[in-house]
Amino acid sequence: MITNALVQEDWRIKVGGLNLLKTISPRVSKQITPLLPQIIPLVSECIYDSKRQVQLAGIETLNEACKVIANDDIRPIVPQLVSVIAKPDDTPKTLDLLLETTFVAQVDAPVLALIAPLLGKALRGRSSPIKRKASKVIDIMCRLVQDPADVAPFVPMLLPYLEKVIDEIVDAEVCEVAKAAREILLKAMGDGNVSANHNIHLDGKSNGLDINDIQNKLLTEFLRTVPFDSTNKPYSVITNYVASLCSHLVVYNDKPNVNIPEDISDEDIWRYALSMTSHDEWKSCILPYLTGLHGIINHIKELTLLSTEEIVQLYRTNALGQVPDFIEETDPDGANLCNIEFSLAFGGKILLQNTHLRLGRGRRYGVMGKNGAGKTTLLTNIGSGNIEGLPSHLKTVYVQHDDSSDDNGVPMIDEMMSGKDMIDAHVTKEEAIKALRDINFTDSMLYSPRSSMSGGWKMKLLIIRAILSRANVLLLDEPTNHLDAASVQWLISYVRNANDITCLIVSHDTYFLDSVVTDIIHYENKKLVYYHGNLTDFVKIHPEAQYYYQLDSSSLSFKFPAPERLEGINSVTRSVLRMENVSYTYPGASKPTIANVNVKVCLGSRIAITGANGAGKSTVIKLLVNETEPDPGSGEVWKHTGLRIAYVAQHSLHHVEQHLDKSPVDYIKWRFAGGVDREDMAKPTLKLTEEEVEEKKLDKRYGAVDQIVGRRKNGRTMEYECTWIGQTAREPNKYIAIEKLHEMGLQKLVQQCDTRIAAAAAGLDLRPLLNEEIQRHLNDFNLDAEFGTHGLIRRLSGGQKVKLVLAAAMWNCPHIIVLDEPTNYLDREALGALTQAIKNFAGGVLIISHNQEFTDAICTEKWILKDGQCFTHGEVEDTGKPTSSSVKKSKSTPQFDDKPKDEGSGNTNTSISSEVLLNPRTLESLSKKEIRKLERLAIVAGVSLKEYVSKINSKSPEWKW
Repeated sequence: MITNALVQEDWRIKVGGLNLLKTISPRVSKQITPLLPQIIPLVSECIYDSKRQVQLAGIETLNEACKVIANDDIRPIVPQLVSVIAKPDDTPKTLDLLLETTFVAQVDAPVLALIAPLLGKALRGRSSPIKRKASKVIDIMCRLVQDPADVAPFVPMLLPYLEKVIDEIVDAEVCEVAKAAREILLKAMGDGNVSANHNIHLDGKSNGLDINDIQNKLLTEFLRTVPFDSTNKPYSVITNYVASLCSHLVVYNDKPNVNIPEDISDEDIWRYALSMTSHDEWKSCILPYLTGLHGIINHIKELTLLSTEEIVQLYRTNALGQVPDFIEETDPDGANLCNIEFSLAFGGKILLQNTHLRLGRGRRYGVMGKNGAGKTTLLTNIGSGNIEGLPSHLKTVYVQHDDSSDDNGVPMIDEMMSGKDMIDAHVTKEEAIKALRDINFTDSMLYSPRSSMSGGWKMKLLIIRAILSRANVLLLDEPTNHLDAASVQWLISYVRNANDITCLIVSHDTYFLDSVVTDIIHYENKKLVYYHGNLTDFVKIHPEAQYYYQLDSSSLSFKFPAPERLEGINSVTRSVLRMENVSYTYPGASKPTIANVNVKVCLGSRIAITGANGAGKSTVIKLLVNETEPDPGSGEVWKHTGLRIAYVAQHSLHHVEQHLDKSPVDYIKWRFAGGVDREDMAKPTLKLTEEEVEEKKLDKRYGAVDQIVGRRKNGRTMEYECTWIGQTAREPNKYIAIEKLHEMGLQKLVQQCDTRIAAAAAGLDLRPLLNEEIQRHLNDFNLDAEFGTHGLIRRLSGGQKVKLVLAAAMWNCPHIIVLDEPTNYLDREALGALTQAIKNFAGGVLIISHNQEFTDAICTEKWILKDGQCFTHGEVEDTGKPTSSSVKKSKSTPQFDDKPKDEGSGNTNTSISSEVLLNPRTLESLSKKEIRKLERLAIVAGVSLKEYVSKINSKSPEWKW
């Protein structure tokens, strides 16, 4: 009746049918759900109706009907998916919303019925980026389809247009994405060239065992486990097939077993390989076939008195013989909190597919994987309870590494006690105060706003709140971020003694992981693989993870651009930035955080800034980069007028939190549009306040400075070119000395001019802000096009955001890099890449980090903050790293290439063509005469010029002339 009403010509009958459907949908949800694939197209046609009443009724009805969709991931965005039917212009935004959704539930026919029309329309459009997004959504949706019958009705709606995109699109990258989507679509409906998924890795290399021999041995063990009459042909056939599948697991296992004894016999080697195979894969090779033979499985249960899964484990145990199973499936004590199978997808990417989450009571799991693997996404969804099948009684608390929420000026202890977690756990104020005082929180801190605390104290507060909430599972995401050494030791002690709490820990702190974890959960081929032992034990099994201990073992690399030479700076040991007698007091504080600080920074500086939490490390940095100003009359911060500084703040979102809906490429376009760094110009020390702007408007005195447009050097004095009030077209600009401009209170205008000139010197006004150019720059920081050009910033992981912030900061080729806790979000491989890039950088570097391994590998100087004072140790070393200035200063700059060049007359000469030679003492390029002298020395030494030059440094006698 309803479907007939929806196709009538009379609009009133249509509205009546729609209203009836809207009314009954919540009452008969179970009956409506399987009919959604038929209902949604009919109601969608009503939304396109020319009558406004029908359109509105169609939208309301479809919203109500789609509420019966069981998929918890899609349900929150149903209104947007319905709205886009009536508003096609919202298609890009809706596709972005789908790509930003974390998918953990199975995708079925009702979900596809709602989304497929949108995808088909996007594929038929003209925009290549839209087609790419639609293809990515198809890819991710179809990977989560379990029943081919669910996807089959929608294949005619999608497949022809995917084929058309592949055949007609010019963009090769979009074409590849469409091909991948087509392959997954065909696989989802049980077709295509993708092999059936038994979760067996047959694309790896064999470990040298004979597969037929292993199959026969497994078959013997299986038949010995459950003896059957040899005439029982079905059991024999199935057992032989299962043994074949399991033999592939053994032969293609690539994990070495470190426990193999030296005197092992050849007959038992295969058992040690078997012990390293995945329990999930073993189960998938046996369980489906045993459960399919009901008569046989029941007979087996009668013989063994075991459940089906226990029988599968018995097959494994008997096959192993006396060899210990290295990867245990369950907790040794049998105290499992959960054991569920689930999938996880986010940002257009399948993170985990049909994997198991197994948690034992009191176990401490280190969750490991590369940046972007989905570690934080996993913890977030466990904490929010979005993992399908997670026990409802399980209480989880997620400790995030970055809490930037507003405290509204409320005292910290009052804000803490008003939290839902404290109320639900019935924590008293006295309990909370005692717990905080036990870790050295003072009364002043307890009754001050949270925003007044340093990053380290904020992290300790979050951990204490999690402890007091009495959780079953504690989810710690980078818990050592911002913590000093003493606080890390306190956290290690607490976690190790919390025997009744299960911990899942994401951390790139090698020492912390080695000290606390009892198990490792490792991301492997979209699966969670479990290993007993700490990080050291894990590296024995996976030697390629050695970069967790050795930063120089990283296979990644970052590339920093070389800065050009600063005018008047002829040595890397000469200061380009300094603080003299500077003090700073936070508003409302009774005493200065730092007092009378005197420090300097050079192009050769490698400085580690250390101190306890709250000692003033970030305060010193912010003063140096002009984010804050010293106390009035306390001293000054001086920097070279041409100096460019790249600043990566303690919280990476500080740089990008206002641009989460932009792609990284679009963010860099916005930031550097107009040839200047907008974030530099927005600093408090550069941007005029509203009062200053108003005062400037009111100051109309004849001859008053209006704008500063340039500068020149007159002897030893820096003069700035100024326009002035009352100036006529014929009158020239005035040149005013910098000292006089400071007396006039125009420091901000002076610094704005210096910033514009420094940006021009870096070529920002000439560097093209094109997608290809920016993406090449992002590639230097290992942020590929999938995330840089096509992804949104909000979909990046913490480590990927740090890479973006680093790349954006380095766009203007800075002379000095300032990194405030850069190790907080980077995985070990990325940290190794950052270490090597800093070592090869031609400018100065300042680092705040509690990671001593990182700072010791780089820094030659230390600034130690203690009791408001700054103590310096070490000295600047001559790095000998060249800048790029010599290339720009002279076309005749000598360069060398040690490959002989044929001059056409039979002789060969050393061609000077590819690499700049500089004197590392003066940073000046060498003359041709000096180059020829080096060539003669190279000939005497019997090596090439390039090799000879690579072996000399700033202290070698060759440089004395």
